[in-house]
Amino acid sequence: MCKVCDKKFSSCHNLKAHSIIHTDDRPYVCEVCHRAYHWKASLKYHLLSHSNEKPYLCEVCGKTFSHYKNLNTHLRTHIRDKSFICEVCGKAFSQPGCLRVHMQTHTNEKSYVCKLCDKRFSQQSSLKRHYLTHTKEKPHVCDVCNKGFQEKCALKRHLITHTGEKPFICKVCGRGLTTKFALISHLRTHTNERPYVCDECGRAYNQKQDLKIHMVTHTNEKSHVCKLCGKGFYQKCTLKRHYLTHTKERPYVCEICNKGFQEKSSLKKHSLTHTGERPHICEICGKGLASKASLTSHLRTHTNEKPYVCDECGSAYNYKQSLKNHMSLHKNRDAFACKICNKNFKRPDYLVQHSRLHAKEKSEM
Repeated sequence: MCKVCDKKFSSCHNLKAHSIIHTDDRPYVCEVCHRAYHWKASLKYHLLSHSNEKPYLCEVCGKTFSHYKNLNTHLRTHIRDKSFICEVCGKAFSQPGCLRVHMQTHTNEKSYVCKLCDKRFSQQSSLKRHYLTHTKEKPHVCDVCNKGFQEKCALKRHLITHTGEKPFICKVCGRGLTTKFALISHLRTHTNERPYVCDECGRAYNQKQDLKIHMVTHTNEKSHVCKLCGKGFYQKCTLKRHYLTHTKERPYVCEICNKGFQEKSSLKKHSLTHTGERPHICEICGKGLASKASLTSHLRTHTNEKPYVCDECGSAYNYKQSLKNHMSLHKNRDAFACKICNKNFKRPDYLVQHSRLHAKEKSEM
């Protein structure tokens, strides 16, 4: 157990790696930019950013990597024994059953139908999981807090929240992860690998779940509808958060200032305002950010990436909020009209300035 934050770990090695984050000890210093690191592995990884060297070559596809472990992660995408090949896209599989399931993505065949709501699925296992949403059955129960889960794997992930154990340590930055899958996903933030690509618009994602969420935006299907106001949402979790706006419930309370929040993530971000902690460091300029989302947004100032595009005029923005502000100008462009000459303005202050010209003209007459 860590003596500073009481977190528990499965091994002395994991505890030792974790303990360093509580100290200011950064013995590994870059000779180029003098940036210091807790771990030798982090310094080695950082040095490659100066040399831009990518010595590790994938012999399957020719892609190069700056770190050996990144190559190992990438190699998992190439399974050697794949004798069953899709004739449509060339993708290979190790078992004929996997190929059959994959072929349904091309034919869009969904032969498994739910008898309760007529929703269709391409796999029988997906249909079985779906049935649990109708029965509300949660057979896998946590012995600690009695919370129920529909799937055994979900219960396993939940149990780690009670122990606080994060046995999978990232060797690049020292961060601990609860599952091996979470570690693999996390490693992509270092390699910038985005294997899940949208066939519709080409946008790529680190995680499969993020791609699934994105795909719904193309169908424009908002199947989760609020019973109080009729507003539709793409995701069930978004609808749940929306319901809190009606109830005004703020279940997550800050222990320092008693401020309440609707979401746990908002409370976590708020807590950093008391500690002043900025754990997410930009590797380009060294700036510290309070959250991972803030770091992602900040990195766009270096890459000049503007992913949020206005469908009406094509203007692009770094931040989603900037696009929202811009879209409101399109929406309200005819809202502020001059009563004298009928000229339209995007903003009320522009209309006020314009009205003064008429007042001035009237006084000069």
